[in-house]
Amino acid sequence: MIGAMGSRLVVAAVGGLLLLASASPAQAGISPSEALTILNQWRAEAHVPAVGSMDPAKNTGCDHHNNYMHLNGDQLTHSEESGKPGYTSDGAAAGASSVLAFTETTPRIWESAVYHRMGILQPRLGTSGWAASHNFTCMQTIDLPTGTAGTPVTTHPWPPDGATNVPTAFKDQESPNPYDLTPGVPQLGYLLSVNIAGPWYGNYSGNVKVTDASLATDAGTPVVLTVVDDSTPGGGPGGAAIGPYINDAFALFPHGALRPATAYTAHAAGSLTASGTPYPFDVTWHFTTAGQPVPGAAKLKLSKGKAAGKKVSFVLTAAQPRVGRSAVVTVDGKKPQQVTLAASQELKVSRPGKGKTITVKVTTPAFVSEGVSYPAGTASRKFARPK
Repeated sequence: MIGAMGSRLVVAAVGGLLLLASASPAQAGISPSEALTILNQWRAEAHVPAVGSMDPAKNTGCDHHNNYMHLNGDQLTHSEESGKPGYTSDGAAAGASSVLAFTETTPRIWESAVYHRMGILQPRLGTSGWAASHNFTCMQTIDLPTGTAGTPVTTHPWPPDGATNVPTAFKDQESPNPYDLTPGVPQLGYLLSVNIAGPWYGNYSGNVKVTDASLATDAGTPVVLTVVDDSTPGGGPGGAAIGPYINDAFALFPHGALRPATAYTAHAAGSLTASGTPYPFDVTWHFTTAGQPVPGAAKLKLSKGKAAGKKVSFVLTAAQPRVGRSAVVTVDGKKPQQVTLAASQELKVSRPGKGKTITVKVTTPAFVSEGVSYPAGTASRKFARPK
């Protein structure tokens, strides 16, 4: 849950970002030092700088805000109302500048929750505050230092380049709901995000615009995407624009669950504009999804041979998943020759002598493509020449 966001969002109390439930086991009472270790392990995977410390005063503020939420109906909220049980000024400040979750857990509770993740993986985040207490978790994400003129523009995708075992689908209960931006889509794939670092000033000062984005499988099959950036209408609390909740970052929402055990290539290009200066970015990264390939079938077939002069002609047909892959052709188990499979192609071999028989055999290895496992393929035919 993200609350007040600098000058671009002045009505944090109206609503922020909430993680409603945890898909992971609760870990009661995890300390700020333990949280910092877990957080920085995650940030290292994302290739962003480590957070230097969990500030004791901020830790106390988070604990106070967790207590306020507990005493007021165990309800997630960014705001505190003076006079209500558990109200404190530092708790109110923490609530307005933190991500929140209902349960006591670790920083990685927010890994699949894309709006929260972008705040936690902000490259500029240098100090934070933490409390897992009173059946809530609070982590402060808003106190960011200003960039300097020499800071290069860098992009930090999640999942990171080369990641494996990436979940295939979005299954968290995040508020605002990512599905609000994809009406009619029954299932979203794992939500991708990219944080951007650079020399601009302050919090929420950059305006990100993605001009080109794509996601495709290793075999080149494209995935329909919804791009979420500062120009995206709606999607925020109460139907407000989601852009003010995204700090120097953008997201890609795949329509439909991704295929299991499949390599994907993602790409995005555009610019972040700050103080009238555009900072272009262009990022390509690769990841592989979790799970086991599902069994598939792809036929390989040889027609009856037909004599044509001194040759015998066979028509070899291959199902689409095998097209473009290599096969080995042998005659009576000898003279192996490699061919590239087409949907239909002619194979010619020498005609046998009178009364003789030959056997033509085509074999292909097993392979996995787009989350489907195909077995090795074999097709064979005999041709007998009359006496």
